[in-house]
Amino acid sequence: MNIKSFPHIVILFLVALAFLTSCKKDEESALVAKSQVVNEYKIAVIYPMSDYGDGSITRTVNWALENLKSAQYGFDTAISISVEWYDENTEDLEQLGLDLRLRPDIMAVVGPLYSSNVDIIASKLMGTRKTIIPPCATSAELVRDYSGKNFFWSISETDITQCEVLLSRAVLNGSKDVSLLVSNDIYGQTFIDWFAFQATEMGLNVNGIFIYEPGEGNVQDAIKDAFEHSYTLICAIADPDDIRAVIQASADNPRAPYLIFSDGAFIPDVLDMGEAADYLEGVTLSSDPESGFEVAYKVHFNESPKYNEAHYYDAVMLAALAICDVDCKRVKNVNDAMSDITATASKDGSPRSPLTTWTDDGMRRAMQAMREGREGYNIKGATGSLDFDAHIKTTVVHSIYSNWLVYKGRFVSLGHLSSDGSRRTEATLSSWNWRATVLQQWDESASISISYPPLEDNWALIVAGSESWKNYRHQADALNVYSILKRFGLDDDHIILIMKDDIANNPESPFPGKVLRYDDVNLYEDVHLDYNLDDITADDFEKILTGQSSERLPHVINATSRDNILVFWSGHGEPGSLLLGERGIENGLTTERMAHLLDAMKSRQCYRKVLWLIETCYSASVASAAEGEEIPGMLMFTAAGPYETSKASQKIDGVYRTNRFTELLTETLRQNPAISYRNLYYELSTKTTGSHVTMLNASRFDNIFSASPIEFLPQN
Repeated sequence: MNIKSFPHIVILFLVALAFLTSCKKDEESALVAKSQVVNEYKIAVIYPMSDYGDGSITRTVNWALENLKSAQYGFDTAISISVEWYDENTEDLEQLGLDLRLRPDIMAVVGPLYSSNVDIIASKLMGTRKTIIPPCATSAELVRDYSGKNFFWSISETDITQCEVLLSRAVLNGSKDVSLLVSNDIYGQTFIDWFAFQATEMGLNVNGIFIYEPGEGNVQDAIKDAFEHSYTLICAIADPDDIRAVIQASADNPRAPYLIFSDGAFIPDVLDMGEAADYLEGVTLSSDPESGFEVAYKVHFNESPKYNEAHYYDAVMLAALAICDVDCKRVKNVNDAMSDITATASKDGSPRSPLTTWTDDGMRRAMQAMREGREGYNIKGATGSLDFDAHIKTTVVHSIYSNWLVYKGRFVSLGHLSSDGSRRTEATLSSWNWRATVLQQWDESASISISYPPLEDNWALIVAGSESWKNYRHQADALNVYSILKRFGLDDDHIILIMKDDIANNPESPFPGKVLRYDDVNLYEDVHLDYNLDDITADDFEKILTGQSSERLPHVINATSRDNILVFWSGHGEPGSLLLGERGIENGLTTERMAHLLDAMKSRQCYRKVLWLIETCYSASVASAAEGEEIPGMLMFTAAGPYETSKASQKIDGVYRTNRFTELLTETLRQNPAISYRNLYYELSTKTTGSHVTMLNASRFDNIFSASPIEFLPQN
């Protein structure tokens, strides 16, 4: 994390900019010369009007349009843009989205403000690829859903970056331990997914992640637990009532942890709490201090911008430039225009010249280039360089954040922060640029070799622990591993396969009778299912793995102390539990059940070696039972640490077909099954994005520098 110190704007620049934004000569303030042809266009602007009663967003949008008009003075042909206003707090957003997508007169939609509302509108606009420019939509879930669709243009980085910035504040404050209080919704999901991973990368200890269901009245319980177990608590909450509850709890508790709020708390409701909110700290998206926007705004309106004015200004400015590009007939539609004007390189590959386009002079020069058919510029807005990902075209690759403090009923900026002082250049990296740098280390000279009896047979247990079409990837991953084992010669009598089996013939499937891998290979061929997930309880796994067959469980692993067992588990997890369908944490394979299961396998001596490969969120919290019980002969690979989520991969036809950890694992096993465990760990760790792959119990297993997983894959 680089904290960028922005220079103060010199007095001469302030004066020049004030002059630039002041009234022009009387003759230039007229609409246009009578001979000018003006083409009329319309956009929709959506924002929470009832939350921003001072009209700051409305006047900012109108200011942008005033500058657009001024920028075209003297042009033979000009565009004029009018606005239809919608309050996202009062509109039926689903119906609004359906209406707007069929309106040919609406060239683009600017807004809404909140990520959950953006998701509603964007899901409706996607059918006709109606251009949407959300000023502050930061949920990474939006990138997952709309990347590459060429209609979604968010001008702020995702909350992956905001989470990084929040943690940097904790580091700068001298914190060693951090916790997260977060709502389980589209706003909170990005923080849930990335908090623990980024904290670990920054050298911070994670004390806990406290998740609550918004609107269900359990926020107070989450606040109590978080306060009891936290020294520094990051609060990623968007609901005003929940934010007020946290602030009040802090005011009532003299031993409350140090609180750092996300941008969800940068709202008027916080200031309305009076002294209870004084000295609270947080971060929020900001204009770029180097752009001069804040100075010009203060000159124009006689007060500083308060909230998201710069982002709405840039969104309207981008829409205007794109519409001008269409009006010039250089491109066919607004989305193509957006691709054109946000490109940072010319057609010959050379970098475009930078141009500050939020001012009327900058807009004029950009539109003049369009009118003359010349190459465009690398545009810079009030929020900074508006560089979009060259591949997915969903979000910008750089954002500026303000570190705010509440003081005497107003927000005071303590300075500005940036996620990357050198500025990113690839938008895929703006969401997924993290690579694990905190890796487990082992000393080869101290590595042990354990004596095992000769290998006689191989067995496998494969579990897909989820259900429903949206969880496609878990059954696909299970069947992928199943196909690899069969290719290496393990027969169905030695494989126990457990899954819901509701994917291949699911009504939502565009390819009935198939379960496709990410490369379109059909995995649903010659599949022998032993148990439906619904028929298996968490306690049954101990019986299956220790060979305790019954009328209800006829298929078990009848292994001896000379047999190896491979266990692959893909599904959902919670801290301390591998989930089974929708049955809840307590009904999953909990850490306590895992400890009992491993101890039973050890006592019964029903294995030679066991290799566990676990692809779930928080998987290390359950796999840690192997080390806690000091179980010999078992090695655990987990996709994620005890507080981390694993990450899906390869979204095709609306669903993810795999998880990143399993994608890498299966590709490696196909290509090089003799890879050492140590090298397998490094291969998975350095390429798995967003979580820390963990290898557990290595000291009680074997020499990880020479032993390899090929011993679990019988050769034909």
